Amino acid sequence: MPRALSLVVPEGLVVIAAVALARFGASITGYAQVAEWLPAIILLAGLGLAWRFGRGRLFAALILLATLWGWVLGATSWEVRPALTIALAVVLIATGWARERGFRGWYIAVMLLALFAIGGWLLLLGSASYPASAAPSIAGPLSWTGLPQWEAVALLVAAAALLAASLVRADGVAQGALWATVAGWGALVIEDRAGALTLVAGGMAAMVTGTLESIYSAAYRDALTGLPSRRALDERLDALPEGAILAMVDVDHFKQFNDTHGHDTGDQVLRLVAWRLAEVPEAEAFRYGGEEFTLLFIGRTPAAAMTQLEGARARVAACKFKLRSGDRPKGKQGKTKRARDVVPHGLSVTISIGAAVRKEGEHPAALLKRADDALYAAKEGGRDRVVASRG
Repeated sequence: MPRALSLVVPEGLVVIAAVALARFGASITGYAQVAEWLPAIILLAGLGLAWRFGRGRLFAALILLATLWGWVLGATSWEVRPALTIALAVVLIATGWARERGFRGWYIAVMLLALFAIGGWLLLLGSASYPASAAPSIAGPLSWTGLPQWEAVALLVAAAALLAASLVRADGVAQGALWATVAGWGALVIEDRAGALTLVAGGMAAMVTGTLESIYSAAYRDALTGLPSRRALDERLDALPEGAILAMVDVDHFKQFNDTHGHDTGDQVLRLVAWRLAEVPEAEAFRYGGEEFTLLFIGRTPAAAMTQLEGARARVAACKFKLRSGDRPKGKQGKTKRARDVVPHGLSVTISIGAAVRKEGEHPAALLKRADDALYAAKEGGRDRVVASRG
């Protein structure tokens, strides 16, 4: 999926649907009654998900969105809105950029501070010493947001920060927080109560959807390379049609490479190989485990697939892998070796590939075994080559 489209699907679609419902839902019979209950249903479902899977970022975001829900329900005065808006922006930024640490992450502390700030602001507003004032006028270059300047700045900064987090980390929770910011902004400026409640529910649903995407990614995607994992491959193999080509790929001399240059450098090699395999046209790449990968070709002739595999092998072999700075293997004197001390002109990485075509009625395990046997033959034949199964 193109990166720009992945920023919208699925979290953005949830909020876009909420915006459409808020805009056109008045003509639907019973819409106002459903809108009253919708945030509560999604909040309870989201909190249950957060507790069951230890997702503290989802919990923190939902709690702040719940305060926005309370603001809409109570028809609270505009004077509460600045504290609520800034607190919501800060917490959503924290949930989007933080690593998941369950309920012990620093984003929980940010959430608590935000709640204390909102509570303190409410106490200040309720004191007799606080002077009453008219609602601020909305003017200037940010008037299009429908919010006063500082509230608009807070949400725009949050949106920019969360867009960056979504692009850099490709994290579902960050994308959910981005779209929750959009939904929260809508709920703060819309005058229709049912519409505001719908947008709050949309923001909560975006966070829940992003968390589910994150859980799915952890289960079905390899964290190191970003490729689909062995579990995803196993499910794909069950539906593999007759004539599909499966190729097993192994990084040559990887253990020796790890022992010589360190595991961090070994990880860089695996990422490089994964990147090259992901570029193979009309193929699906998977991380099989360790230094092994898998490529699937569906709807391709064996000759065409072999041409693509040979091209992938050649592209990996042509790469000159340069060591990055950082921790390096230590020499005899206990000093860390620099990249220039270990290998002056870069490293060459090669792969061996074994391929097999699925026969009619063949079990996936048998197909894997034939491809693995071909891979073994490639290694026995001198490595850095592609071998097709003769079975």
